[in-house]
Amino acid sequence: MGVAIGAGHRSVARHSALSLAAAAIVALSAGSVTALERQPLEPRMRIIENFRPAPQDGDRLDFRGGLVLRGERDLDGLSGMIADGNEVLMVSDFGHWVGGRLQIEDGRLTGFTDVWRAPMRLEDGSIAAGKEDGDAESLALRGDEIVVTFERPGRALSYRKADGDWAPDDTTPTLLSNLRQDFGPQHNLPEAAFFDPDGNVVIINEEPTYRDGARVVRLPSKLFAVALQDPWRVTGADLGPAGDLFIVERRYEGGTDVGMRVRRIGTETMARSVWDGPVLIEGDFSDEIDNMEAITAVDDDGEIAITIVSDNNANIVQRGLILRFVVSDPLPQPNPMRRP
Repeated sequence: MGVAIGAGHRSVARHSALSLAAAAIVALSAGSVTALERQPLEPRMRIIENFRPAPQDGDRLDFRGGLVLRGERDLDGLSGMIADGNEVLMVSDFGHWVGGRLQIEDGRLTGFTDVWRAPMRLEDGSIAAGKEDGDAESLALRGDEIVVTFERPGRALSYRKADGDWAPDDTTPTLLSNLRQDFGPQHNLPEAAFFDPDGNVVIINEEPTYRDGARVVRLPSKLFAVALQDPWRVTGADLGPAGDLFIVERRYEGGTDVGMRVRRIGTETMARSVWDGPVLIEGDFSDEIDNMEAITAVDDDGEIAITIVSDNNANIVQRGLILRFVVSDPLPQPNPMRRP
């Protein structure tokens, strides 16, 4: 879900079906496997050297560089992300994929290279034509399967990766879940998704709708909750390399009164009906944040690297950010959820 900061929502020109169809689909071979034709993007970037004006003693994440993305409207609305090492795949509120490679030098984020855009195909075989039918919010990855949740209308689709490729193929995705049934028609705000160690898709709602927390659905049917503290709301989640869950949350109370924080939920807590865990970092508009909506956690030479991306809502007063951190505390925990 997008949040407008400062001047509020700016009207966004809807991508027309004709303009997206211009990105033609090409076959990898004479067979049935097809790949998305990628449109190269060349965003301008500004490197962020410091996350805060001054360090804070309570931070459990060490800042390792950031980027402000500029000059490409196709990078508007980034709301979900998955990663394989430094390769990242994102989705936009406006119905397209964005991929690229994070450039890391001396452990710090210094660039975003090989950036591309491609249209998203929907479950009826059509190409998403904008926010109305392509409001993608989160991504989850397991092997060759990529699950995407959409806020409007609420649903989860399952895509397949192309052979030997990081990007999804161009076959029609399958409908995994009608989230109006799982969350209820009045609470149709799926914001985060991940695969648990047993291979189940787990989807987290943004709003407090279940046991005083954000409703969590482990498909096909089991319900959990993430404990919430007003006015914080879940916007992204990813399972870390040690099995712990990392959650990014947003606080928005009008104007520039916006906040971001990251929580870590241990594996022993995830065996309970209500999930909670310590805050690793918290920031406000005096720090280098915006409307932070996506998070990944990967192993980086023995460290857990956290990458967080913002959704600028195609709003001129907001920024598209990529921030990188490394977990310094607490230490990873064993994963009792994983089957031997």
